[in-house]
Amino acid sequence: MRFSSSYNGFGLDSQMSCSPTNILKTDKGYSFEFVVPGFSKEELDLEVKEGQLLLKASKNKEEKTEKIRFSQRQFGLENVVKRFRLPEDADAAAMTAVLENGILAVDLPFDAQKHVVRKVSIN
Repeated sequence: MRFSSSYNGFGLDSQMSCSPTNILKTDKGYSFEFVVPGFSKEELDLEVKEGQLLLKASKNKEEKTEKIRFSQRQFGLENVVKRFRLPEDADAAAMTAVLENGILAVDLPFDAQKHVVRKVSIN
């Protein structure tokens, strides 16, 4: 199934960068995997605000005395912005994040009081 703006209740901001993202739904909650190669955890900003998960990644711009000229450049992530509307059953207070090998893994568990699984009997 392809990710779309209606997938699992997550809505994606139209100002998304080209950095890929995986969203998984498990029995315990949601898991995000953001590709952020070359960024340190100090260069990443992850927050939940007004029902949205926001990831910003910005390279620290250091003054370079040497001007670099590329003969060809196919990649160069300096800024990444991702924004997702969170489903109502997400527990943002229990969210955790780990950066390892250029992948930011974010676990967002269900809020037990809001996440209700209903069994429907079939007649």
